[in-house]
Amino acid sequence: MKRLHYRESVVSLLRNIAAESPGESFEELVCGWFDDLYLPCFDPDECNPGVHEKGVMEFNNCFHLKELQALELFHRTFCEQIEYIPGNIQYQEMTTNQY
Repeated sequence: MKRLHYRESVVSLLRNIAAESPGESFEELVCGWFDDLYLPCFDPDECNPGVHEKGVMEFNNCFHLKELQALELFHRTFCEQIEYIPGNIQYQEMTTNQY
């Protein structure tokens, strides 16, 4: 069976989000989470039948139950807070609350 790298990718992205000086722009980090990595939030209607379900199952198999719960909590919190962060903000401004 092909080894999936969801776990490594999610951990790497979360470390970049938490970093004082991430290697990517904040917008790229947001897109990475919502558009590329956190499969449970993807719209199943945008996939061929069965593809979303298979992807979520594979994603879930890369984590323990407590980790999945923590990821869901992070996702909900990120969703709630993202609307308060201006789209054109620089990462340094965001981390010093100067917006």
